Amino acid sequence: MSGINEGFRIIAQAPLLRSWQWFLGDKPFPYQALEYTLPRLKPFRFFRDLSINMVELTDAHIEELLDRMTDARDLNLSWTNFGIKSFQVLIIRHSATLRSLHLMCYQIQSKQIQILLTTCKGLEDFGANVLLGTELVIFGAPTKEESETNEVDLTSSDYNYDMSMGTSHRVLGLGEGTLLGGDWVCLGLKKLALNFSLGGRYMLLNSKSPDSSVRLEKQRDLEQEHTFRQLSRLTHLEKLQMINVIEEAPFLHGVNLKLKARGGRLEDLATLTRLDTINFAGTKQWLEEEEVTWMWEHWPRLMFILGTFNQDPAVNRRVAAAYQDRQHTKWSTDLNLNK
Repeated sequence: MSGINEGFRIIAQAPLLRSWQWFLGDKPFPYQALEYTLPRLKPFRFFRDLSINMVELTDAHIEELLDRMTDARDLNLSWTNFGIKSFQVLIIRHSATLRSLHLMCYQIQSKQIQILLTTCKGLEDFGANVLLGTELVIFGAPTKEESETNEVDLTSSDYNYDMSMGTSHRVLGLGEGTLLGGDWVCLGLKKLALNFSLGGRYMLLNSKSPDSSVRLEKQRDLEQEHTFRQLSRLTHLEKLQMINVIEEAPFLHGVNLKLKARGGRLEDLATLTRLDTINFAGTKQWLEEEEVTWMWEHWPRLMFILGTFNQDPAVNRRVAAAYQDRQHTKWSTDLNLNK
């Protein structure tokens, strides 16, 4: 459907509307028609599915559409101006009914992603931008006793922090506590697409602390541990994508999830027995044949491993060749079994 005016005219005249896909065509954008039509929209009892790919719609416009929906089920708002207003309506009105949600947007914040993962129990398909490891665990946060003498109480549930924008009151090395983020509740997830940015990149070092580098290393280890722990609980997962989808975003920095067997935590993911696709394209991995063999042996439904296996070109060619041989063998075996 092209043309904002025509689109809203149809929406306004369709009280039984259930699903809407909206992509801007070649027609000019009539702002006046949009501002006139939006306030005239009434709630739709059956309007549950919405897919928009239009940067012309503002956060307020998306908020209006979400507010008119009833028990939203499938939402694709990627590449839109989805912002704080839309997010608030999404959480308040639709968090209990969401089944599929895609938010590949510049504006989506890491903290908002964590809130969605810890709120929307029914999610089966979720894709968003960058999740920082500091949402899952903070090492060196003040303990409850220490925080009483600090201006910012990091242990408070009311503590609000915009992770994705990199503005912080946190200073690594102020305390001895460990602050854990909430566990993900969407344990029925089948598809997950996130870029994990780990390594404490958004925690400020306290230059006066002699052990700040030790604390930062501890933070890095904890971020890897708790990210793998959350993923290991998603036992229904079929497709895991951890790639940089918005390359120009200023906050795509940090250490990626390390899929290493030795010295890593790959074995934590042995619970993902339904996984058929893992995609780490764009991340910096150092995988050997050992890791690829482990994946084939522990994920019986595995069909595709996508991405660069190793940053060393020679090693990557060797591992890729071993993967292709194993994949061909598996496909041939599966084909014979299905005859």
